[in-house]
Amino acid sequence: MKTTARSRLRAAAPALAVLILTGALVLAGAAAAITLAVLAASALVLLAAALLRPAGAPALDPERLGEELEEQRQLAARLRRERAELERDAESRLIALQATNRALQREVNDRRLAEEQALEASRTKSAFLANVSHELRTPLNAIIGLTELLTEEAVQRGEGPQHLQDQRDVLASAQHLLTIIDDVLDLTRIEAGKLEVQLEIFQVSELIESLGDAALPLARKGNNTIKLKYGRDLGYIKTDRTKLRRLLFNLLSNACKFTKDGRIELRVDPVVQGDRRYFCFSVTDTGIGIGHETMERLFKPFSQADDSSTRSYGGLGLGLALAKHYAELLGGEINLDSRIGEGSVFRVQIPVEPADPRESGHILVSMY
Repeated sequence: MKTTARSRLRAAAPALAVLILTGALVLAGAAAAITLAVLAASALVLLAAALLRPAGAPALDPERLGEELEEQRQLAARLRRERAELERDAESRLIALQATNRALQREVNDRRLAEEQALEASRTKSAFLANVSHELRTPLNAIIGLTELLTEEAVQRGEGPQHLQDQRDVLASAQHLLTIIDDVLDLTRIEAGKLEVQLEIFQVSELIESLGDAALPLARKGNNTIKLKYGRDLGYIKTDRTKLRRLLFNLLSNACKFTKDGRIELRVDPVVQGDRRYFCFSVTDTGIGIGHETMERLFKPFSQADDSSTRSYGGLGLGLALAKHYAELLGGEINLDSRIGEGSVFRVQIPVEPADPRESGHILVSMY
């Protein structure tokens, strides 16, 4: 038995010598760990084959063994190349990712800075407009009061119609300017989130009749007729009377401004959606109409259907923007249908009563 093992070792000696020499060369060349692992495994496999080879089996061929070792070396070299390529690819991707991350971080910082600057500019603008509007209101109120007093005295003295008309023109201009200032003030309050809602209960029919009386002078300027259409038993609404009145008056004023020798109608219809009741206020005119490309920006501040320098219609473009804000503030919505040359229809839907915050989940009530 001992003789057989020795004979096997002698037969495998040439192969082992070649294997050891190859391993030494690989170590001398500072091969990677994966190469050592492959060669070590190959050596173990060959040694085990030599030791476990049955007695009488032909001896291993050193040339064949050398070819197998060469194949293993080439395989290890290919694996090292692929590993190096993967490492280079991963490193390049990591560098690109880091560069992208830095660029995104710079963009985020720039946008954050721009947003802060825009907010600061908006606050400065709002404060400036509020201060200017406040300073203008005081002398305007004095002008309006004195003009009304002078007009009453002129009527009592029986002065000529031309003199009275001049005073009425001054009064109308001052009131118009005061309305613009109030619009600017409301816009600044809306942007600052300081516009509050004062709820009260009042009859809808009374509001509609007062709006008809207020819009009648505007309609006469364009030779228009105003029609009020509403049911006898509309009932009451609980909302902010002042803001609802300004909302509808802005729509009526806008309709009078863009309609000549036409008809303007204010209609009110009760609407039920689910378990809530609404009033739908519709302002219809037969004016110039609005194109679809203009509708999207029409409710933005300082925007009008005609922004050219030669536009034929005045105004700052705040009426519809404020109307949209008022409608949303009162829990409703506003929409528009229009065709150029045929007229426009503005519809405002306002709830009969404001929504209970407990029903919407904003306030949780627990009673015990």
